Amino acid sequence: MCFLFADSAIEFSLANGKVADSNGVGLIEALTLGSTRLTARAVGIDRVSGKKVAFSEDQVDVHVVKLNGVRVETPVRRLKVGGEMPVHAVGLDTDNQNAFAFGSAIPNLELEWTSTNNVRHGMEVLVCLN
Repeated sequence: MCFLFADSAIEFSLANGKVADSNGVGLIEALTLGSTRLTARAVGIDRVSGKKVAFSEDQVDVHVVKLNGVRVETPVRRLKVGGEMPVHAVGLDTDNQNAFAFGSAIPNLELEWTSTNNVRHGMEVLVCLN
């Protein structure tokens, strides 16, 4: 059983500081293409021994990738009149890019959506990367 005390802190570290950098709150800045692992630890001082101790720890793999293009994904292909459906863009690298991969990118990734009504089969959507 683990207890986090009020005097605990969260520490962040990266296995490969050449790929990315992390600030004190875990915000990651990409430096170059590649992969690294971010480790977060809840640390504090053991009240009995007075030594620094990690109460909890977790890791996540971070991949800095190039966005070569996007594709549009929809849950359905047909709509009734007045119907609505979500549409989202994902990166072409399906191993490392999903609909949420660029949601917190700095600078922000802006998508411009247009559609046409004269498509016979499927849906035609133009996505412009700014």
